[in-house]
Amino acid sequence: MSGSGWIGTRWLWVATITLSSCAHSTSPEVACPYDVVRVRVAVLSTQPQFTWAPACPVSVVAVNSPTGAPMWAVEADSNVILPPVQVGQTPPNGTIWPNSQMVLGNEGTFTVSVYRSYALGERLAGDTTFTTPPPAAERVRR
Repeated sequence: MSGSGWIGTRWLWVATITLSSCAHSTSPEVACPYDVVRVRVAVLSTQPQFTWAPACPVSVVAVNSPTGAPMWAVEADSNVILPPVQVGQTPPNGTIWPNSQMVLGNEGTFTVSVYRSYALGERLAGDTTFTTPPPAAERVRR
């Protein structure tokens, strides 16, 4: 009897250590519940800034035109990109896609998508649509 009590106590102790260490983990299950985020956009001048909640690390932030054409993106090899991310600026641990076409002054409606990385690829965590204003000179002429 005393042996089985010790084994039960030992397993409880191991489970407690495992659970308490998970509480401080950066694994996707803890850092980003259900791998779903709510994306928000702030248009600062003509350069959009993207945030998402919860503010868990992601691997890709991509902007597409209404036709789905890629306009701008930043990516990383793993989930290390944290908000905020602003068009035209490279966040720590990220790389801007070399063919990014979104530059100061692009006007229109776009979709920003945030992806999380997994062993088998990437999965959409959240997206939203936003509109950028025309350049100041064009706003005056309209």
